[in-house]
Amino acid sequence: MKKLLVLLFVLLLTLTACTKPTIESTIIFSIENNHEIDMYQFEDEIDLSGITAFSDDGMNYTPFIEVTGTYDLDVIGNYNLVLEVTENNGAFASISVVLNIIDKSCEIDPLQDKCIKHVTEISFDSSSVLITRIYIDDFAKLTWEISPSDADNTNVTLSSSDDSIATINEYGYIFGHKEGSVTFTITTQDGNFSIQKVVSVLEKNCTVDPTQDKCADAMLLDYSRVVSLPDENVSGTDYNLIYVNNKIYYEIFVRKFADGDDDYIGDFQGIIDNLAYLKKLGVGGIWLMPIMDSRSDHGYETDNYYDVNSDYGTMADFKEMVAAAHGMGIDVIIDLVVNHMGARNAIFQDVLINGVNSDYYDWFTWIDSSDPRFGTLGQWGQQIWYNPSNRDWLTDYKYDVHSSLNNLYFCAYFSDWMPDLNVQNPEVVDYINNVGKWWITETGIDGYRMDATSHIYGHNEFLGITDRDEANKNFLTQFHDALETVDSDVFVVVEAWESYQTYAKYTASDVSAFNFQAGYWIRDSVNGSMDDFGYSIKKVYDEFAKYNINHIDTPFLTNHDQTRIAKELNSPEKTRLAGEILLTLPGSPFLYYGEELGMLGMRTNMLWGEYYDDRISASFEDLSIDTVSEQLANQNSLLNSYIRLATARNNSLALSYGSFVPYYTDGLDGFYRVFDNGSDKELVIVLFNNSSVSFQAIPSEFTSYEILYSSYDYNIGGLSPRSLIVLKLPYELRDTLIN
Repeated sequence: MKKLLVLLFVLLLTLTACTKPTIESTIIFSIENNHEIDMYQFEDEIDLSGITAFSDDGMNYTPFIEVTGTYDLDVIGNYNLVLEVTENNGAFASISVVLNIIDKSCEIDPLQDKCIKHVTEISFDSSSVLITRIYIDDFAKLTWEISPSDADNTNVTLSSSDDSIATINEYGYIFGHKEGSVTFTITTQDGNFSIQKVVSVLEKNCTVDPTQDKCADAMLLDYSRVVSLPDENVSGTDYNLIYVNNKIYYEIFVRKFADGDDDYIGDFQGIIDNLAYLKKLGVGGIWLMPIMDSRSDHGYETDNYYDVNSDYGTMADFKEMVAAAHGMGIDVIIDLVVNHMGARNAIFQDVLINGVNSDYYDWFTWIDSSDPRFGTLGQWGQQIWYNPSNRDWLTDYKYDVHSSLNNLYFCAYFSDWMPDLNVQNPEVVDYINNVGKWWITETGIDGYRMDATSHIYGHNEFLGITDRDEANKNFLTQFHDALETVDSDVFVVVEAWESYQTYAKYTASDVSAFNFQAGYWIRDSVNGSMDDFGYSIKKVYDEFAKYNINHIDTPFLTNHDQTRIAKELNSPEKTRLAGEILLTLPGSPFLYYGEELGMLGMRTNMLWGEYYDDRISASFEDLSIDTVSEQLANQNSLLNSYIRLATARNNSLALSYGSFVPYYTDGLDGFYRVFDNGSDKELVIVLFNNSSVSFQAIPSEFTSYEILYSSYDYNIGGLSPRSLIVLKLPYELRDTLIN
């Protein structure tokens, strides 16, 4: 908009001295920039602050200026102005001034409209142009290009014409929900330019996915048939109906799982690329081993609690992965290590630099040689007290350790690389709570797996702790309470590698505790050294019920700290049976990545395709194991057994949410799963033969049944060695069979 300024030049001089100069005095003007005044286009008034006047007798004047004349201050150019100074009626002096109207640069004012790079166009990139259909429970990613590429505002809004058919998230991932056609619209915030993509959502046919239940009658053995047998009572036990979360979780070591950017390191993009596989496997949640900033391979020494490991991607990449997983109906929990931090963490580094004067000195446990704890050992006889002075264990540490630490020792239960946090310090507890809340609110994760919780209050670490279990439980309680202030449905599962009587106590904190005992007894059972698995595992459930009747059990076979189950059992048949028992137990069973393939190595690379073509190649130990692609093509593979049973579990109310009742008769082990919420009712029995010979016919007490799952081809004559079968029984038989 043009601005017109009428200028009347009248320069009034105010003497700064007490006396007025005589008429004979000569006034001298001083103007900056060689009698030129510069001002930017579109300014409202001329800046005259650079003009001063003084007399030849040394008296200073302060000019007051009004100007006559009309000048367009919006037009770039030069104007000649004349300034006159008068005293009474006589003219003292006049001077010519050049007024320069100049263009304001974008460096000075980048918010000028002329400086903003506006969006002119949006279009789909070449890969998205080809996307015309997706399948139910599958996903794809729409990507787009904005012109110019360096536009200042490239934000867009995304929408679906029918969210019941397919949805789209903020990163452009589209998720199919039911058959139909849907239009996705992407609109720029700047300029309101829009593009649309019509996508058909289809149900997978048998050519696309022959492993679906509907396509695999030969593989699934006609599970819809109902068999009538004579009626007979069977003894059982009392049962309590407890309905809990039932998601199957999948533990992922990100570094070894899938490489999404061809740098030979697993990453967040690799997980995104394989979400469809996890969905097919029946996974409802993933647990990521440590993804926070760390320079260790495993990540359990945390260098920065507020950033991700750069090997895996950026924080934006992680948020995108979480959003993509949620779009597939998959929750995400991450490892949180609070027993200790990494020695390279800036907090511990500050103590090394500043010693006892550090603000964080009391964040760790320090003692001297006179302390009764000095020289005491940890739970496994390991050293736990370390002196930091003159050590070479921190090779990239740039500073001398402060002299005040020369005769002091810090506690580090697992390694001197991982100093223990002093959880008796309220500042430390607040810090941990804030970290926990931050990741939930900032990234959208659904909870945590908490590492080494039985060692938060470790052996021989703190004075005055007479009941470590109680202290650890109290810590977990306050932590869970803090998390619930930002997420009422937060899921926390804790690692306590102790007896089940110990970790059962922790469930009073409304957290879940990994059921180590379940894994031990599953292995004993499939090895034939245990014939009453159902009655044995119920002891653990009864122990949980003492502390939390609503506890979500989290059984598992092995994890990253253990020898893989397939290597330990050394039998494909036993390995299959172990996985089958796990997936029929209550709660949320946890699978260790590659377990569904029968992988052998502890933290080895996931077997996706051809061994030596994969960016993350197979380890030598796993060279004999068929890959994902090979096992998907084999209807009798271990992987397809997992897929079939997981599908049966997720489609069964009893297997998903039902209570547990032991069963054992004549050498046939198993248990009932019972669901009754008043309207929906279901009775299922799981039977397995852990011997090396075929078992007799299905017990005659089951008058009729529907086969939901079977390891191998079943006939009335017997149950194959090392095999399992899941039967759906008429619910009206519940009181007859279970008393």
